[in-house]
Amino acid sequence: MPKYKWMISKVGLFLALVSSGVSASDWQPTVETVTKEVIRPGYAHLASSFEALGKQADGFCTQPSEASYQQVQAAWKEAILAWMGVSWIHFGPISSGSARFDIQIWPIRKGITHKKVQSLLANTQLSTEDVDKSGVSVRGLTGSEYLLFSGSGGQLAQYQDESAKNRCIILGQAIANGHKSALALSKAWQTEEVISPFKQGVDMLDQAKEFESSASIVWNALLSEIEFIQLRKLEGPVNPHAKKAKPTQAESWRSEHSFNNIKHGLESLKQLYVLGFQKAIASQSAEMNTKVIQGFDQLIAEVAGFEQPMVLMLKDSSGRDRLKAYDRKVHEFYSFLRNDVTPLTGFVLGFNANDGD
Repeated sequence: MPKYKWMISKVGLFLALVSSGVSASDWQPTVETVTKEVIRPGYAHLASSFEALGKQADGFCTQPSEASYQQVQAAWKEAILAWMGVSWIHFGPISSGSARFDIQIWPIRKGITHKKVQSLLANTQLSTEDVDKSGVSVRGLTGSEYLLFSGSGGQLAQYQDESAKNRCIILGQAIANGHKSALALSKAWQTEEVISPFKQGVDMLDQAKEFESSASIVWNALLSEIEFIQLRKLEGPVNPHAKKAKPTQAESWRSEHSFNNIKHGLESLKQLYVLGFQKAIASQSAEMNTKVIQGFDQLIAEVAGFEQPMVLMLKDSSGRDRLKAYDRKVHEFYSFLRNDVTPLTGFVLGFNANDGD
């Protein structure tokens, strides 16, 4: 089985609509609002963030200094947060092709980006085509994080020595690949009709019930992303059932940005819930809606309160214990949404993209 096959979205293969819960007519505003107020501006922001990152990288490579180094690192952090705002989308234009991996591939096998970059640096006739041929591990946010934050491949001094030219070629092309895909996704969502993006590939469950079907896909995407945060961004590096944690399995560990990613991801999912589903849930149960909002707020506040980066907390037993407890809370919230809130929507859930084959 291909190494990243489990990451391929199966949204749309496993959801069904039932007659209970919210009526069919209530889902049209949800789909239109999510498209117009979440997805479209989210992808536009991602594209503009990549553009800004590219400009900062060009300036840094032209005149590497401590100030320009900090500026390009800050631009990278803005870009990764922009990606967290839309990375939960596994349907529509992103469901085919390599756009997702051109923007970020994670989780990723340990050491592969380092090996690929070092091989490219050794090429005395390096071209942008050579960078492209090296694969997704050196593209987008994945490659650029290594080139801007890694102790072995992304320090200011390395942009001031004989490797600087090649290093800047790789950095520029990594960002360009991410920008190209982000821009294409933004344009696709801006020009398509409101519903049509959901009809690509296997995304549409029932074309006779397009609004209910599309809303169910969005709801499942929300649930899947919370589960992904729990399973991959927390449980993976925490490694709760073994003696040792795995700090370098944390997302964005080189940039020490793991908690920021989780926080912004949860904030984006809360916004998705509020704009797309709060009204429908509250109409069924005001108490349940309140619990959902409180659940999001509690998880966001707790992750914002961690004093150290995840990669450092995981090296300490007390820090790891705190993360184990937080991991359980995220799992409990996911279970609450899936088992208690989902029935109010009228959607029936089965397997999702995190379950593998």
